[in-house]
Formats: sequence, structure tokens, C-alpha cells
Amino acid sequence: MKRFLVFLVVVAVFLAGVYVWTHRRVTPGGRSPFTPATQPVLDLSNVHVLSAIDQENESVVDKVLPSVVSITTSKKVETGTYIFDPYHGLSPQLADLSVLGSGVIVSKEGHILTNYHVVADTEKVQVDLNDGRVVPAEVLGGDPETDIAVLKIKADHLTPLHLGDSDDVKVGQAVFAVGNPLGLQETVTHGIISAKSRVVEESHQEYFQTDAAINEGNSGGPLVNLQGEIIGINTRVASPQANHLQPQGLSFAIPSNVARRTMESIINYHRVVRSYLGVNVDRLPPDMAAQLGVNSASAVVMDVKSGSPAEGAGIKKGDVITKFNNREIAGPLDLYNRVAETPVDTVVPIAVVRADGKTVNLSAKIIERPADFQSTAASIL
Repeated sequence: MKRFLVFLVVVAVFLAGVYVWTHRRVTPGGRSPFTPATQPVLDLSNVHVLSAIDQENESVVDKVLPSVVSITTSKKVETGTYIFDPYHGLSPQLADLSVLGSGVIVSKEGHILTNYHVVADTEKVQVDLNDGRVVPAEVLGGDPETDIAVLKIKADHLTPLHLGDSDDVKVGQAVFAVGNPLGLQETVTHGIISAKSRVVEESHQEYFQTDAAINEGNSGGPLVNLQGEIIGINTRVASPQANHLQPQGLSFAIPSNVARRTMESIINYHRVVRSYLGVNVDRLPPDMAAQLGVNSASAVVMDVKSGSPAEGAGIKKGDVITKFNNREIAGPLDLYNRVAETPVDTVVPIAVVRADGKTVNLSAKIIERPADFQSTAASIL
């Protein structure tokens, strides 16, 4: 019996050894065998289209990065606590508050576009260039309405980016957002134009919507097309309450034409000069459009301001503005942009359709918007 048990133990040990040897072979040095792949599963010639796209993307980013800067602003703010001075008594304790943002060089002389909210009420602005240089910047001016500001730095060997025509931007076209999100310089995200002519929070400002990820710190950086042209200035995410660590694919950029107008006004006049027509307009109801035989996207005049260019041109309440400066009007926001891009003192033709369905051709001389002008949701010009 004992011999039989010993036999069973020997057989069990033998079988266990065979199992280990079969399933866990080791090399003479005690290492498990490892045979890695020696080449990719696809040759670039098999994915030549994707490879070409990849190379083109690299080319765009390589040309754009030298023009994008990181911006750091600082100012003194009250901490909520007080310190006692025997000569002055209690005074609020102050601390330095820094804000990070982005910007883009738009001239060889050192002009930089960024967001107004990045540099608003700041005491010191510092710009980090792509090549490692850190230089102070002067705020030439800013506009809270468009959220655009212009900085100026003194530095040589600068590479400006071209401001493209945002009117040519199409929904679906590829874009790159470049900036300094969360302090991570030279960050590039990629997406498409998701929508145009977005209006956020009752603003009259037009925005591009993009799914290129934009985070805190991207503000003021460029949104560029496949030619490396600036077509927008990145400014905000879908909601100020949104978690900035979780981009939702809903980001917004100020169209380049809006940024250009603001920039040129600040540089040329040291302030923002706005064009003015003097009408309250709203979107034309579909039933009224059908009755008049016009596009429902046209703008109907709700009121005409006394003494305005519109009054002088003969525009009346109830008129439907179908053309401005020989361009078809696609709603109130489009009319706002057409007026905004018209230089002051320019005489423009305006086509209106009256209540009787007749088209009347008028002309108005655009003036600078009065200082006491107040805008509402239906009063934008």
C-alpha cells in the first residue's frame, strides 16, 4: 500500500513538472520568451491619404506656433482681511492676482490680439513668446462689447499671422485652436466649425461654434484654418458654470472680421468707433414674409431713431430691409454685422419692402454711434 502511495506521488510530481514545462517554458537564463513586432502593421504607402493629411496638419501647426503667445496678467486685489497701520489705521490687505491667457501676433511691429477679459483692469502684462523670450506688453486698448483687446510688445524677429475673412468660413471646415490652456503652453486642439452666427447670453456679438477643445487659458488664442489664417479668436466655452476640466465640444470664437474691425479702430483712433444706422429691427415673422413675398430671414424695422441716418434715408417702421450695401440680408444679426463693417461717413444703398409689397431703394450715410446709445435684444443698430 505504501509503495502504491509513493508511486502516485511520483506520478503526480512528474505530471506537474510536465505541465509547468509545457505552459511556462523559460529560456536558459531564466527569462520568459518575448518576441516583439518588428514593424508596423501598415506601410505608409498603404495609407497615403491619411499620411498626407497628417503631414499637412503638422505643417500648419509648425507655421502657426511661432505666432502664438502666452499672456500673464497681474493686479492687486483685496484679500478680505485688514492690517493695522498706526499712521493710517485699518487698511485692506492686498495680494497679487494672476490671470493666464493667450494671444496671437498680427504685425511685425508687435501688435497682439487677445480677449478683453484677459487684460481688463490689469496692472502688469507679460508675454511669453514661442522662442522662450519673456517681454512686457502695453495694452493699447480694449472693447468689452466685442471682448477684443490689442497689446503691443517691443521685440524683433516676430512672425505675424494673417487675419482671414471670416465671412468665407463654412460649417464643417477643419480648424485648429492654439493657446495656453491651464498654463500648458503651445497646446493645439483640432476640430471643425460646428455652427456660425451663434449669439450667447443675449449678446449681439456673433460667434463661431467649434468642437475644438478650449479650456481656461485658451482665451485670446487663435482659431486657424488649414492655411494657417486666423479666422477667429477663442473666447469662451458653452457655459461659465461648466467644469473647465471637462470640455464639452461647445466652444466659441469671435470671427476674425469682428476682431479686425475692433483692432483697426483701436490702433487708428485709440478707441472703438462704431457705425450707426439708427433702427430697431427684429426677425420677420414667416407669415408676414409669405405675405410680402420676401425671405423670412430678413429684418423688419420696429422703430426708427429720431435724427438718425435711417430717418434721413426715409426708412419707416414696418419696412423690411432685404439688402444693405447691395448684399442680401439674412436676419437682424447679419444686418448688425453689415452696418458694423461699414466705415463711418460711407453712403450705402438700402433696399426695403414696404407693407404694400413694393420694393423701394434708399441710401443712408452711416455715422458714428452716439455715446448715449443703448441696445436691447431687438434694438441692435
